[in-house]
Amino acid sequence: MSLPPTCHVPGLKLAYELFPDPGSGSTGGSTYHGVASGRVELKVNKDRQRLYLFAHLQGGEAPVGHLSVWLHTNNTAFIKKMDVDAEFQRRGIASALYETFRAEYPGILVEHGQRTPDGDKWWAGYCAARGLDPSDPQS
Repeated sequence: MSLPPTCHVPGLKLAYELFPDPGSGSTGGSTYHGVASGRVELKVNKDRQRLYLFAHLQGGEAPVGHLSVWLHTNNTAFIKKMDVDAEFQRRGIASALYETFRAEYPGILVEHGQRTPDGDKWWAGYCAARGLDPSDPQS
């Protein structure tokens, strides 16, 4: 998987896995109670997929960060988790993971769910630097 041209993290390589990850059997319902904002209608069904993006630095075997996303059949996504190891934070790795996901799935509506305080700071800075609205599911 190639990095977006806006990524300037030396030695960063991304790998991904995409596989079926059906919903909880609730074909019309949601498994996101309490974590989704409701801005995006997430269709949970047997055709849902899970995307994992893994960030590796300078050929290292262990990932230094990852992004986990549920992809739904109605062109929506739910960010399950994004994480970068503490010693590698503030280097643009989370932004590279997110930008790679957005480049692979342009136009998809994204529900970000709950964030940690550090995640809130990252998202605010990410959006501010790009002139994006942090509450817009197309950001």
